[in-house]
Formats: sequence, structure tokens, C-alpha cells
Amino acid sequence: MASGIRFLGSSGGREGRSDTTCVRVTPSVAIDAGNLLRGFKEEEPLLEKIFLTHAHLDHLVDIPFWLDYRYGKMKRPLCVYGSEETIKTLREKLFDGSLWPSFHEINLLGSSEKALCFEVISAGDRFLLEEGVSLEAVRGEHTQGSLGYIIQKEDRAIYFTSDTYDSPLIWELIDHRPEIKQVVIDLSFPSRFAKLAKSSAHLTPKLLQEARAQLVRQEVLFHLFHLKPAYREEIIQEVGAIGLLRPREKILVDGAFIPFDPAELFEGHREEPSKEEILGIIFECVGKIAQERSLERLLLLMADMARQIVTADRCTIWMIDREKGELWTKIAHGIDAIKIPLGSGIAGYVAQKGETLVINDPYNDPRFNPEVDKKTGYLTRSIIALPIFNSEGEIIGAYQAINKMTLSQGFSQEDAKYLTLAATYTGSALESAMLYAEIEETQKEIIYTMAEIGESRSKETGFHVKRVAEYSKILALGMGLSELEAELVKVASPMHDIGKVAIPDAILKKPGKLTEEEFEVMKSHSRLGYETLKHSNRRILKAAAAIAHEHHEKWNGTGYPQGKKGEDIHLYGRIVALADVFDALGSDRCYKKAWELERIYALLEEEKGRHFDPRLIEVFFENLEEILKVREMYKEV
Repeated sequence: MASGIRFLGSSGGREGRSDTTCVRVTPSVAIDAGNLLRGFKEEEPLLEKIFLTHAHLDHLVDIPFWLDYRYGKMKRPLCVYGSEETIKTLREKLFDGSLWPSFHEINLLGSSEKALCFEVISAGDRFLLEEGVSLEAVRGEHTQGSLGYIIQKEDRAIYFTSDTYDSPLIWELIDHRPEIKQVVIDLSFPSRFAKLAKSSAHLTPKLLQEARAQLVRQEVLFHLFHLKPAYREEIIQEVGAIGLLRPREKILVDGAFIPFDPAELFEGHREEPSKEEILGIIFECVGKIAQERSLERLLLLMADMARQIVTADRCTIWMIDREKGELWTKIAHGIDAIKIPLGSGIAGYVAQKGETLVINDPYNDPRFNPEVDKKTGYLTRSIIALPIFNSEGEIIGAYQAINKMTLSQGFSQEDAKYLTLAATYTGSALESAMLYAEIEETQKEIIYTMAEIGESRSKETGFHVKRVAEYSKILALGMGLSELEAELVKVASPMHDIGKVAIPDAILKKPGKLTEEEFEVMKSHSRLGYETLKHSNRRILKAAAAIAHEHHEKWNGTGYPQGKKGEDIHLYGRIVALADVFDALGSDRCYKKAWELERIYALLEEEKGRHFDPRLIEVFFENLEEILKVREMYKEV
């Protein structure tokens, strides 16, 4: 367990899935028992000791149910510690045989020990627990006999006041105990209920603000708990409005973790978007997603949408590769592209089981893999994950958001609802993009395979198509095309000479100069390539058709096959024309030796405005260093 305390329950009442006070101090020790059953997992060591603050129901409600459920598995008694008044209430009013069986009179199975034991403690009593943690009882300010606890490891302590009203004892204790670095304090009602707060011995934001101002040790951090569910949102708004919380202080949620070292505390936070803002985020992103065909950019859009919706620090979209039995992602905030076995970790569990998980205590969840945090230095405090389905109802991936960035720091079922809504909108788009990506990858394979066939027939150099493709992308970007369109030119360019597959070997491989008739046959490869590709509606093949048809056109209109001129020539054709000529001049062919670079540069300058687009020649020389790197990378061995 990490070095600190975990709030398995932090609420001032039960509503929905909120749980009442229960603090896990060590693997076998808890303060209060508002959430034992869900908080302590089956496979972990059994709970052995509970230190109670007082005898109100919300602080001990799970003790009877715990004993009832765990009785058959218990090897040692469950020992409950509390003040004389608290223990008396448990003996006489709860475990008296009328409300619940008298477990303190029932033996453990196969043992003479009782299932439940009671220990009366007083303020000032100190207990040394496991993992070097100590617990000291201090006087409380709530009910008769109520206690608070100072939980300490080494020279750092957390003061848990439990339910309390304003009391000089609290502030004196904080000022006179320098080891106290953090305080967890009650904040049950909004300030408009000041009278009710006083009569029930609870605090409000204004009462706490006024009392805290009396402290000498203003550096002590305060964390707030026990907010009544009916007023939670109002209290949070008031806390923000009056500036009660300082950096690194937080309002606790179920699962919240408080490290002994304050330096490990979460520092930044963001505001939770309203319901209207969430729907606005979804509709805005869905509009963009509907137009996106790039799987990588689609994943990024989805990740950003989810991060905004649930106010998370990071979000990852995981995709299933069933053939390889793994999950993969190219887009994840804060990490590189990774692959993991299907079924491993939280995302793997969700992708395999199809369940939605909201986990605000990941280090105590067996499905969480803490090794990732150890490697990256990142501290995972909360996780929400849910499956993404395709139109057939099959799971194709998973959303995973990490670390809620609001003051609460915990994800909620409401977050899960909105994230599910987003996943519903985007699942079909993701399915389409995956299919589109698969089609494009197939097209790329076909294009390069066909290009290599044409290349081998004409005896051109082995890396010719690769170099031309890379040069073309550099030139396209230099001409102001987007990354997407520049990549399209790169992918389509290898097909520029595909028509040569129909040219007879006698002409294609002729070492000397072609006759006029032979040259006319050779020129037909542009038209043949275009005729082969023009019928496709696929984006890549349509681009390849334009390139094959027009890469031998010239800026001054003297090219072939149509004699097009200037900007009437498709930009893709103009780009590939320059890339192709530059590479051809610098390569050995059956009919010539490679030219030296200076001679090539001189020719390009000479042909500026005649053969080549003048602006393209400028772009070529502006990016010459990058072009030469490609030339060196793919040079012939």
C-alpha cells in the first residue's frame, strides 16, 4: 500500500454510491466503519482493528454486516476500539441480541476466541501499527466521548478530526504539534445552515474559514470531508466562492488518498463542466469526428473529447487486435504508442468483459498494474474505463481516463454516463475509420507492389520509388499542402510510372536512344497508367491516376500526353515530375550514368519556368538539406 491513508468512505450520508466515513490506515486497520464491505477486498488480509470516533450510525454501520459476511473466514477476532461512551453504545444498543447478534459472545469457528472484542481507549492513548504507522487518540468535539486521531509515519502526521464543531482544542493541537502537516476536517453544511451546524456540532465553510484564520501555523494543509449529499454541490460552490481551499488542499471523495508527505499531493484543478457544456463538447467533437477519416487523428479527437467531458488529466483510446490478442494505442496523453496483452490492466479487463469501471482507489484494485506508475513516475489516483462497441454490438476498444482534475479528484457514475454517451456517438465513426484505414493500408501495399514490378521491368534503381515518394512529400509540404494531403501525394507517387508495365521490353530496356516511333510508344505509359487507375473512387488511387497522367507535362506546355500548361497541370503531377527527374538524373540507368549534384542543380535552375513550376524549384532549394538526407538514407548499396 502506498504511504498514506485512504478514504474508503468520505461522505456525510448515503446517497447513490456515496459511502460514509471509513479510513483505511494500514492493510488491517481502519478508522470508522462506514464502508468496510466495498472498501476491503476479498483477496486482501482480513480487517483486524477498527478505531471508532463516535457511535453515530454512519460511522459504524458496516461492523454488523462485516461480521455477518466474514464470520466464516475470520481467523482472529475483530477488535473495535473506542471511548467508554462509544463502546457502551455498541454493547448495549447494537450488539445486544435485539438489533443484531451479540458477536462479542459468539466464538470463532473452531476457536475459543470471540468473534468481536471491545477495547476502551482514552485521549492520549497511542498505538504502534504495521508499516511504521502510529495512531494517537485525541479528544473530539462532537458527541460525548468522541475522539479524533493523529496518524503518523516518521516525522509527518495527519490529524483526522472526524465530525466536529469549532473548538479551541483543535487549533491549539495543530499549533503545538509541528509534526501535524495536514488536517482532515468535517464540513457538513453550507453556511446558510449555521444554526443547524452548531446544534449538531458540525462545521460550515464560513465557520471553518474564521476558525482557521486563528492559526499560527498557516502552512498546515486542510482537506474537507463529511459533506452532506443533499448539499454537496452547494458546499463545493461556496468553498470555491470564498477561496477556502488553498493549493494542494482538496474536498475528499470515496477512494481519495492522502499521502503522509504533502509534497506528493495533487496541486492543480479544473472546474467541472456543466451539463450544457458537456453536451456542447460532445456535439462539437462529434461534428469533427464525422468528417475525419484518419484513424490516428480520430483517436486524438476522441481522447480530447473524453478528457474534457470527465475533466481528466489523461485519456487513452485502446483498440483491440484480436489476431494478436492485444490492445494497442497510437494516441495517449502523456505516453508513447504502446501495446499490451488483451485482458491485462483496467483497459484490458474492460475490453474483454465489456464492463464500465469507476475506480477511485486503483492501488487497492487487483486489476490495476502499479508497475506502469513506477516506470513513468506518474501517480494514478482515479480511473474511469468503459468499452467501445461497433454497430454489431462487438467490443472494438476501450476508453480510459485517468485522474479526475476537479477538487473532488474522484470520478463518478455521472462521469460514466456522459462518457458512455460519447462512446455511443463515436463507436460507428471509429469502426468506419478502422475499415477505411484497413482499405488504405491495402491500397498502399498494392501500390508499392505494383510500383516495384514496374521498377524491376524498367531496370530502374531499387529505391527509386521510395526516394520519389519522400521527395514528393517534402515538396508538397513546402507548397503549403496539409500534412494529410502531403502524405497522400507521398503514398500515391509510386504509381507514377505504373503504365510502363505495358511497354515492350525492347523499348523499355533499350540501352541507347529511342527512335521517334519508340518514344511515342514510351510516352503512352502516362495514358496507360491513367486508364488503369481512373475508375477508382478511392482517394489514394484517384491521386495516383492524376500523377500517372500528368507527371510528364511541362510548365511551358511542351510536355505530354495532353500538352497542359502552367497551373492547368495538376499540382500533384507537377510535384512528382520534379521529384522524379531529380532522382532519375542522379541515378545510373541502362542508357546513362548518374549526374553529379552540381550539374543537376544547374539543370533545375535552367528549367525553372520551362519544364518545372518556378515556385516548386524555389521550394526544392529551400528544402535541399532535407531532400539530401532522404537521398543518403535510401542510396543504392
